[in-house]
Amino acid sequence: MKFFQANKLIHEHLSLSNILKSANEELVRLTTNKEQFNKQLYETNSINHPMNFVNSHECNEKYQQIVKDYENASLYNKHLRQELSDVGIYSRLTIDIEHLEREAQNKCSCETDHKCSGICQICAAEDKTKQNPCMFKAGHDGAHKCDSGHVCKKSCQICEIYGKSDNKCHFAYEHQEPEYHQCERIHQCPATCICSDPCTVPLELKPHSVHQCNKKDCWKPCIFSCGKSCANQDHKHDITAELVTIIDGRETHQVKKHLCNECHYCKGICDAPGVCKQEYKTQQRKWTTESGQEFMYDHIEVEEVRDKCGIKILAGKSSHSDIANHRCDGQHTCQERCPDCGSFCRNPHGHDGFHRTLHRNKELHIFTSTNSTDQIEIRSTELEETSVRKYKVEESAKPENCSVSCKRRGRSHFHLIECPGDSACLE
Repeated sequence: MKFFQANKLIHEHLSLSNILKSANEELVRLTTNKEQFNKQLYETNSINHPMNFVNSHECNEKYQQIVKDYENASLYNKHLRQELSDVGIYSRLTIDIEHLEREAQNKCSCETDHKCSGICQICAAEDKTKQNPCMFKAGHDGAHKCDSGHVCKKSCQICEIYGKSDNKCHFAYEHQEPEYHQCERIHQCPATCICSDPCTVPLELKPHSVHQCNKKDCWKPCIFSCGKSCANQDHKHDITAELVTIIDGRETHQVKKHLCNECHYCKGICDAPGVCKQEYKTQQRKWTTESGQEFMYDHIEVEEVRDKCGIKILAGKSSHSDIANHRCDGQHTCQERCPDCGSFCRNPHGHDGFHRTLHRNKELHIFTSTNSTDQIEIRSTELEETSVRKYKVEESAKPENCSVSCKRRGRSHFHLIECPGDSACLE
């Protein structure tokens, strides 16, 4: 029994180690998400242009939820570490005690015979005056019996086969049925179940090939990594489980179908038309003009960010097969770009009328003049009139921002030709 407990504790230790590993991975994921949101918040505050972010309230809610999940994961991780430590200490102590007990049985100096001190219950039931001592060793299972013809004097065949202690058969003296000899103890199988828990099927003369613990439900975790176990009630479900395809980001994986009883959010990436989010990043870069002048300028990078799919997958399902596309929860903006600076339109997807954007560096623009020999001069700031950027005609206007450069030149903002947008663009 003590060996069984020790073995069980060892497997509990391994199981907790796996849970702790999953908790650590989830904690890393949440930490990364938190850092990304903090970075986006910092970059948003650092840009000196008025921005109208879409779904800022929803973004804040998601950020607060990630912070909450991060704190919960941290507490859960701390709890698992403490529990794992406690189980590990107790498991090692139990194994040490078991080892000492075996050593004591083999090398004992207590000067006793280790025999049971009980009185034969059969003799006492027949005559209360009979006080025959029990014939078994101390700590045996079952009733106390003496060797006065109550029980078989043969040794247990199961103990002999598996190298156990030399225990006597507990059946009647010179019994004909059963034909084998067996003691009263339960012979613990040393093998493990498919879930790594100890096998609870007792050893018999004929070895058993199927090792089963005392659990009934499927032991595998849910494929959506939600922390819950598979809801199937067959403990050997992993052997017969069908293969299903799940989506994780832009990758697909074939896994065995282990699902809990809860709904899950799809882990795919939104592929609906339009733009989920626009991420702006500002960097200081060096620019050298064609005439050899060098200066530092603010380069604003814009990037389309695709959100995760916001569709809930029903309980018992591995995908939202009834809905073909992946869709996030946010409102998509128009995917058209400014022909001068490449910024995305900020109007809702499918809008009517002109496009509207937040202009950045004129990467797709060049300087022009009615006089090909002219040199375009732009003050680097409104206050530093002596600091002038000089460009040649047809030179790239990448260091300049569309509206700001016009303002620096002392005139209003204008375009040579009005862009009709979409396929009618003349670029």
